[in-house]
Amino acid sequence: MENDLLQFINPQQKQKSQEKRHQRYTDRYSEKKDAPYELILQTKWEDFAKYMYSVVLRELPKSERGGLGKDIRDRIWLIESLIVELGLKHGIDLSNLNKIDIKVKVLTRMLMFATEIMINKEQSIALIPKKRREPMSGMLVEIGRIIGGLKRSKNVY
Repeated sequence: MENDLLQFINPQQKQKSQEKRHQRYTDRYSEKKDAPYELILQTKWEDFAKYMYSVVLRELPKSERGGLGKDIRDRIWLIESLIVELGLKHGIDLSNLNKIDIKVKVLTRMLMFATEIMINKEQSIALIPKKRREPMSGMLVEIGRIIGGLKRSKNVY
């Protein structure tokens, strides 16, 4: 049936319609070339945020929930907003990507600091239990690798 219809179409028209179809296809999918990486970054960050809220921040001492806990929550939401902003822009914005990278590294340092605070040379306390340190750092390393891969894909280094 389809071949019968194509017999009545001029070969030049057929070529043009195929080119238009190909152009629409490439336009549609070439714009979203960077979208999978941003989507992976966003889902990994949301998994990290869920872990932090459900496990780590609940185990903070009550005296630190308002101080350190608030700082960690603020950083989580700041980075989330930067990732959403990165996803809404056309392509990858390198300045925004660098901001995300810096904020993630600062958050990593804050969390590592909170796992062991020295009172004096012999005594230390852990605001965040050490058993939570391994999953946290693993998730942050994975997020850092995704950000580094995005930077390398744009030849930032």
